Amino acid sequence: MQLLTALALATVATGTRQPRLTALSADLGSVLPDRAAVTISGPSDVWGEDVGVRLTETNGEIVETWLAKDAQGKTRTVLSTPTAEGLPLSKGPRVPTALRESTSSRLFSEAPTLRFTKSAINTGPGGTKTIVLVSESDRVLMVKRITVPAKGHKLRIEMTTTFRSGKPLLEYLLLSYAFTPDGQRTSVAGLPDSTFSPGLRKNDNEVVGDHFFRCPAVSAQKGTLAAIVLPDVEVLAENRPMPTIVDLDCRNGVVDAPLLSYGFCDHKVVSHVAYAHDPSMLRRVPKELELAMDVIVTAKAVPFGAFQLAADETWKTGERYFDKILPQAMPFADYAKVCYPAAFAERQGNNVLGWFETEIDGKPCGGVMAGWGYQQGWVSWQPWFNNLRSAWGMRWWGRKLGEPDWVQKADKMLNLALAAPMKQGACPTTYQSREKTWKGSLIMPRKDCYYDLTNMAWKGVWMLEWLKFDDCPRRDDIDRQCREMADCMVRFQNADGSFPTWLTQDLKVVPVLDHSAQSALPAWFLFAYAERHKEQARYREAALRAADFLVKHVVDKQLYYDFETFFSCSPKTCLQADGKIDDLAMWDRHTMSPPQNTLSMHWAAEALRLAGNATRNAKYHTYALRALDMMNLYQNVWPISYRKTAYTYGGFGVQNSDGEYNDARQAQFGTTLCDFGMQFGRKDYFQRGVAATRAAMTLINHPLHAEFGIYPNPNYPLGLQPENCCHGGGDHQAGRTGFDWGEGSGLTSMAYLLDAYGPTAKGKDWTVLVDGGSRGIEMLKASTPPLPVDPVFDFADWRMKGWTVVGDFAEVPTSSTRFDFGNAGRPFIGTCEDGTGGYDDAYTGSLLSPNFKVSKPKMSLLVGGGKGNGVFVELIDASTGKRIYVERGRDAEKMDRRTWDVSRLKDTVLQLRIVDDERGGWGHINVGDVRFE
Repeated sequence: MQLLTALALATVATGTRQPRLTALSADLGSVLPDRAAVTISGPSDVWGEDVGVRLTETNGEIVETWLAKDAQGKTRTVLSTPTAEGLPLSKGPRVPTALRESTSSRLFSEAPTLRFTKSAINTGPGGTKTIVLVSESDRVLMVKRITVPAKGHKLRIEMTTTFRSGKPLLEYLLLSYAFTPDGQRTSVAGLPDSTFSPGLRKNDNEVVGDHFFRCPAVSAQKGTLAAIVLPDVEVLAENRPMPTIVDLDCRNGVVDAPLLSYGFCDHKVVSHVAYAHDPSMLRRVPKELELAMDVIVTAKAVPFGAFQLAADETWKTGERYFDKILPQAMPFADYAKVCYPAAFAERQGNNVLGWFETEIDGKPCGGVMAGWGYQQGWVSWQPWFNNLRSAWGMRWWGRKLGEPDWVQKADKMLNLALAAPMKQGACPTTYQSREKTWKGSLIMPRKDCYYDLTNMAWKGVWMLEWLKFDDCPRRDDIDRQCREMADCMVRFQNADGSFPTWLTQDLKVVPVLDHSAQSALPAWFLFAYAERHKEQARYREAALRAADFLVKHVVDKQLYYDFETFFSCSPKTCLQADGKIDDLAMWDRHTMSPPQNTLSMHWAAEALRLAGNATRNAKYHTYALRALDMMNLYQNVWPISYRKTAYTYGGFGVQNSDGEYNDARQAQFGTTLCDFGMQFGRKDYFQRGVAATRAAMTLINHPLHAEFGIYPNPNYPLGLQPENCCHGGGDHQAGRTGFDWGEGSGLTSMAYLLDAYGPTAKGKDWTVLVDGGSRGIEMLKASTPPLPVDPVFDFADWRMKGWTVVGDFAEVPTSSTRFDFGNAGRPFIGTCEDGTGGYDDAYTGSLLSPNFKVSKPKMSLLVGGGKGNGVFVELIDASTGKRIYVERGRDAEKMDRRTWDVSRLKDTVLQLRIVDDERGGWGHINVGDVRFE
């Protein structure tokens, strides 16, 4: 078989496992009788009401053209097979030089194709039509089914690949389409007007790895023509023998068009956070692979807004998990009862990190240490760490649950916020409690940065929220400080409506992010303040000018630049010598995406919503929803099957150059989503908001979270949590930055939702359960099947259902034949096997079996490998983690049988754990054929 550029195979090894035929391949005989080719004498169109696929034969290959009808009923081309006439790049100056760079480090070296040569068309129920395409050789059979809907713009692709012998080594298997608006090449039509990708891939060898599959989608748009690829993550949950990617490459070097791809392709983290692939990354895979994705093609897209279709569509997956309640494990109030006392008492050794008190200007002040520098006693009022926002929630819960100490502490936190020294309306936004000194801003990209208007605005937003308490203390002082801050912002507003971010200590503008999406947060604050002081029209006018700046310069261009985009853990250079933002230097030339961060999406959505409310101008609401939907594409719409650290559903990521799951911002986003949902009658937004708020407590240390796999291995004391997980692009825990970017923020959002909407929210024609109580755990208990008794772990099924695998192992289970392992050629666990016939002792990690019980007296298993302390297989008590038996290798690859007496363990819930924590010689273990006798 000729090597296919979209299916990269290496040598095939002999295997014994028979392929599991799915309906897709099993019905091949009925779809294509005798597997005879169905010839195409001319173009064959398969249409629904809105979209269709045209099949033509070109050079012995069936080429697809994906079509859509525009608002006038005209047929428009949107996608094409990459080998369609005129698309593959050949010798000669057919396109601009920028599209003909070296392909040595690229994913594809030629136009990607799977070269389907046989076809059939069926009509199904409801008028849907199905196209079946077949690619067949002596080594592989590929069957692709395309479902064309009777109505609507979403088509579905399902593909089964069956290797005829053995388990092949696979580099990648990708479904690819070229974006060809009106059938035109890039050299004619130009690059897309608008794109979306969940991750950046700035270098030629980089890919968008499935770590970014929170809400997986890539899109390309030209005018009203748009294509969106949506991987089916639920199929992926059961069929991921190797990592996957979703790819958008507008400068791919192999076809004169942007390529949209999805499929299997190994990759590794190469920076914070980007992924790279190279041809050496081969994986041994099962004899049968499955891929499925939905593809939206439309000729009626709102210019620059096609990505909103992806946000709407992906929540159909999200909604299926919503009623499971998880990750909420208990009533909101129970989280408060556990988390507030834990936060007050937090310490690391002798370092007290919880509650502190001081006196400033004769008033009792206090706070809970949080944020960068919280180990040194700092507190802040800024978009990550807002001690005043946390205090609002603490006060609400204190009144609700009859905890006067919480109310008193919250009032002292308000006093501390009000104690900040003012200078012509500017105030510092970090307090160093141990030194009893003020620091201008937590984030200072230059030495001359001091005051931060964005921080002041976020502080002001929550001061105004405090005024909603019927017994709010110091009302006049809150109003005075808000007025001074508002006056300061109006005084420094730029001519284009934007606001600077930083001022020097002597109140000069610092030219860093001074014309950016950061302006949205001062706009939000000014709208909220103007609503309270309607006679002061200048605040409203200033906020409207900022809203117009966001409409003109931010939303359609997706320029969501804020301090975190550039000055956090994914740093970037954002300025030219003259201080202006250098867009082109930062943009990803492959995905056509600028770096972007979700904080400023959130602020823009709120500011534009308030602009629409203030003016009754629908334009602002249109742009508010557009900013919100961009933010929604960073929300986890499913519990990611290959991320075992925590239950990921409902949580949010950060930006397209970072890897966090369950980041603490989800609490702030949750309240906004619910407010949008209620105002616009959008049940989906409200559900998203509740899911995000529930997810805000995913990572706390609590017995229920550990027992039911929500956060099974907590890394902080009871009631506390890290700020996120999987931050560096792998499946790992992350660090804590304190109360405000953790449980304090989550509890505030829970309080906000209960205060605004009650335990069950009612829209015009829908209701949504807000506080799910303990129902999630109750449902999980009710649906949990009985524990298996005397299971056999022979590792014949590569899916290893129920096992938790953590680490960087290349191939588990393995079918390595590089040595006689003593298992008669059957699969086994070999922690050093590299999947290509070699080995590497540098791999580390662990494998944990599902829970089970025993009835037979003996348990036996094959064990080989190293004898070091860091490599072993053990039988443990599942409830305590206590070791019962342990075995190690004998510095020999060949496994020998070991036997354990388990006769006394018939009432114990057990697990098998395999650990490799060594990187040197013999730093691995082999385990196979576990059975009871």
